[in-house]
Order: sequence, then structure tokens, then C-alpha cells
Amino acid sequence: DDNGRKVLMVQLLLQYEANPNAVDLATGQTALHVACEIGCLPHLQRLVAFGGQVEKADDQGRTPLAMACSKGHFVAVHWLLSSAQANPNKKLTGTTCSSLAPLAVACRAKNVNIIAVLLQYGADLHTTSGVADVKEVLTHDVNDKGQTVLHCLCAAKSPKVDVIHDLLTYCGAKIHINAQDYQLRSALHHAAHANSLPVVRRLLQEPHLSLGSPDLHGNTP
Repeated sequence: DDNGRKVLMVQLLLQYEANPNAVDLATGQTALHVACEIGCLPHLQRLVAFGGQVEKADDQGRTPLAMACSKGHFVAVHWLLSSAQANPNKKLTGTTCSSLAPLAVACRAKNVNIIAVLLQYGADLHTTSGVADVKEVLTHDVNDKGQTVLHCLCAAKSPKVDVIHDLLTYCGAKIHINAQDYQLRSALHHAAHANSLPVVRRLLQEPHLSLGSPDLHGNTP
């Protein structure tokens, strides 16, 4: 198909020493920025494999990671963090977006899945301080499964208790500790299902935590 041919074309050009960091003079963007803007993981993988710079900013100060965050491309964001070691705390440097880090970009876009994966990979909650209603976003906005950021963190393959502790501490009383997703599962359900004893212990420290609420299938945590 057309997408497959485009991937092969990128591969061929790179093999013949096309510069993956060549800059568009009008925007300051590299091919990596464009790949992140459209969310094309195969392009992204090939460009990085041939030396594409994941921290290079365009004329508006946007890194490829920030671009992927703003466009809501979760797979691209996750790959940049997990495989390309993109810095989740690098602030944008352009005049239109000064002092914004990727987490702030994701919070502005209210993308719960991307917020959660950024936190999993070390994004600093305090970089969101300039975002309006950020604690509402962190505690009450949900993804397509009805999951809050806390749900997502507890449901991760390897939940990180320090990240969850930081979220609970940062959001304080705004955290809805017993919030249920569309399967009626709470954060405690997800942590127990992940067999994460440290996270379960941390959640149990919350004074208003409910232990007995069943999910859609009648299962309690």
C-alpha cells in the first residue's frame, strides 16, 4: 500500500546517506518532527536508527516528543520514551511555548494515556504548574476506558509506587481514590490485578479508600 511504499522510500533514502537531521528552513523541523506529528512509528524507528536526534527542537521550541504529545500519538510517545530515551522533562524553548515540558503539553491536551506514560518514565509533576486546572485533569479526566491517570498508573505492566505516591501527594484532596472506570474497577482493583504489593500498600494508606466495591463482574479488589 501507499504507506508501505513511503516507509520503504524513507529506508532507501537513509541507506543512501540522506541526513535524518536536515532542517526545513521554514519551520526548523526535521523528518523526525514530521514523523511524530503524523504518528508514523515505522518512520520514527528508522530515522532514530540512522541517527535522528530526538532532542532537537524546531523553531517553536518543540522536540519530537512534545510534538507527539500535542498530537495525541500515544504509540509514538511510548516508543520515544522506552526505546529512544527521550527526555520527558525537556522544556520547550520557543517564544510561543516557553517553559512548557511534555507533561504540561499532554495536560493541556487532556490526554490521560499520554500523561500516565510520561509519569511512568520520569516526568516531573511540577512541570505542569503553569497549566490551568491541572489537578482537575490529573484526577478527573478519563480515557476511552473511563480510567483516570491513577487508574492507568496502577494498571501498568510494572506499576511504580514512587510515581503513584507523588501523584497522590501532588493532587492531595482532589484525588478521587475510589473512582471507577467503565468496568467499575477502582485503582485498588488494578493494583491488585497487577500483583503490585507496594502499590496496594500505598493505596491502603489513603483514609477514604473503599475495599469492598465490586466491579462489573462482581469482583472486589
